[in-house]
This record gives sequence, C-alpha cells and structure tokens, in this order.
Amino acid sequence: KNSVLEILTYGTDIPNRHEMLETEPLSRLLDEKWKRFGSKMFLLNFLGYVVYLVVFTAVAYNKKNGAPPFPIEDNWMDYLYVSGQGLITLANIYFFFIAIVEMKRKR
Repeated sequence: KNSVLEILTYGTDIPNRHEMLETEPLSRLLDEKWKRFGSKMFLLNFLGYVVYLVVFTAVAYNKKNGAPPFPIEDNWMDYLYVSGQGLITLANIYFFFIAIVEMKRKR
C-alpha cells in the first residue's frame, strides 16, 4: 500500500531514514520526482499562497470602521471586499482540512 519513499518520509519510527534517502537509487528517484512533479506542485502551491496573502492583506487593510454588521453599498469596492472575505474564508477552510490530513498522515 505505501511506497518506499512514503514510508521513509512519514515513518517517524525509522532511526536512520535520512541516511537511507541519501543512497543512490532513492536519491535519484527523489530528484526525478522533483523534476517531473514536485517542482510544479511547489510552484502552484506557492503562487496560490501568495495570491491568498495579497487578498488577505488587501481585505485586512481596507477594513471598515464601526461595529458589524457593515452595510453593503452598491459599488464595486464593497462587492470586491465581500468577495475577498469569501475567498479568505474558503481558503482558511481548505488550509484547515489540509493540515488535518497532514497530521493524520504523519501519525
């Protein structure tokens, strides 16, 4: 069920897993996986997170004064503000579930 790389990566009970990853076959396999798959996934995740941070910063910087609930006026800035809040909410839910999956995987 589990691959050798997955066992070595997530297996915390293996005492010399770092030395095993430095052996020639596993090292070449890791390099090949990084070139074909990992670098593209890393770039996609990085760009998505940068977009999230830009939207989060813009929404936090343009916070309305006063007490909630804030009235939504009929202009494009308010619609953009509410859309940014919705995007941040969905992204936070996504990050929460991804963190739970990673914690379960590392057990």
